[in-house]
Amino acid sequence: MPCSGRPGSATSACSPSEDEHWRGADSLDLLARAYAEVRGAGWALVNADCVLIGEEPRIAPLREEMQQRLAEAIGIEPGRVTVRATSTDGIGFTVAAKGWPPRRLPYSSAKSPFR
Repeated sequence: MPCSGRPGSATSACSPSEDEHWRGADSLDLLARAYAEVRGAGWALVNADCVLIGEEPRIAPLREEMQQRLAEAIGIEPGRVTVRATSTDGIGFTVAAKGWPPRRLPYSSAKSPFR
């Protein structure tokens, strides 16, 4: 999602991690703010395929709750959000438990029937 260029934008381009203003911010709140910008620009989310890359923890027991919370944060039906994970099979920084690099694959449309 591109930054709107407006002050106080919640998208990553406008809320860099080194900016103290955003330290400790709730990620679901940031998601809701970013989606509000997208909606304000005339776009609507059709679906979101969220992929986590890492070795652990396993997300299967939390998948439905994660999908529900993401959908609630932006006010869409849970069936339009999927959360899944893949591993690096022991390669890279995720093996050292240094983090989970998320991948978001949103599909949006300015003419969505889901507005």
